[in-house]
Amino acid sequence: MSSFLVIGAGVVGLTTALELRARYPTAKIAIAAKFLPGDSAPEYTSAWGGANWFPAARDNGPHEDWEAITYRKFKELSSVRPECGIQPMNIRWHYEAPIDDVGIKTPATGKLWFEEVVGGLEKIEEKDLPSGTAFGFEMASFVIDVQKYLPWLQSEAMRLGIELHRRVFGHIKDAFRLYPQATAIFNCTGIGALTLGGVEDEKIFSARVRVHVDTPMDDNLV
Repeated sequence: MSSFLVIGAGVVGLTTALELRARYPTAKIAIAAKFLPGDSAPEYTSAWGGANWFPAARDNGPHEDWEAITYRKFKELSSVRPECGIQPMNIRWHYEAPIDDVGIKTPATGKLWFEEVVGGLEKIEEKDLPSGTAFGFEMASFVIDVQKYLPWLQSEAMRLGIELHRRVFGHIKDAFRLYPQATAIFNCTGIGALTLGGVEDEKIFSARVRVHVDTPMDDNLV
């Protein structure tokens, strides 16, 4: 029987464990993490984050395919599992430079690959653009309330028999030592990969954005 260990209990770690369960129904799966849903440590990124869906891939290949899969999965979850914290919402994007200069088209095709995935893009007319912007569009997307989504992922993992352990690894070898039965170990430590011994990924970095969300009730910063 396969046995998998996922290091990290943020959105990526929990999602990875759930995907493993879907693919390997009989496997033993464990999540080991310094922080677990419910913790509020500043470095526990997923507990503080907010998110929406907007594609970053432009490879005309697997990365675009993965982002399309995510969109369709969010669409499914928002419909059949609304308690998960994902809700559909139109999103507007404004750019200060012309479309050909902002790096959102796929170079191989010269197109916005995701237009078909989201069901079309609505161009924002010039008279409606904010001052200083060159173009913009509106599209159907999703907003994720991570304060709901993270506990929901945890509850799904527990429901499906995935074990959650609080562990702190100073070195990636510690994971192999404590879980010698693991067929594979998945590093989902996020920004923690920068300092995890044996990994120390110097290419990883944190990013921060502010998204203004207009709702029927009030205005929130996600």
